[in-house]
Amino acid sequence: MIKGVSNEELDKIEAKYGITLPKDFREFYQYKNGSGYHFHILYPKCENDNIEPFYLFSLDEMIDEKEAYFSDHELMSDYYEEDEINNLDKRIKPYLKNKK
Repeated sequence: MIKGVSNEELDKIEAKYGITLPKDFREFYQYKNGSGYHFHILYPKCENDNIEPFYLFSLDEMIDEKEAYFSDHELMSDYYEEDEINNLDKRIKPYLKNKK
């Protein structure tokens, strides 16, 4: 089983990116650092009873992806129409790529 991360590791992520992680995110990652690959894939129920497989990155994978692909500030409006952005979950920031 994949081990969880410590409070200190989560605190470092918050300090590095100037963010506050949600309580449920912290609780999950203290229990398990991501979902692993292939054998630990989660299958949530999606619209029309379709099953979409995915897995959750470890904290290290998140940092690697963020640093490799998301170093520039790019507005979502550069790529998406206003009505598409308005239909997004309101907790999503208006940036496609941002430092936080």
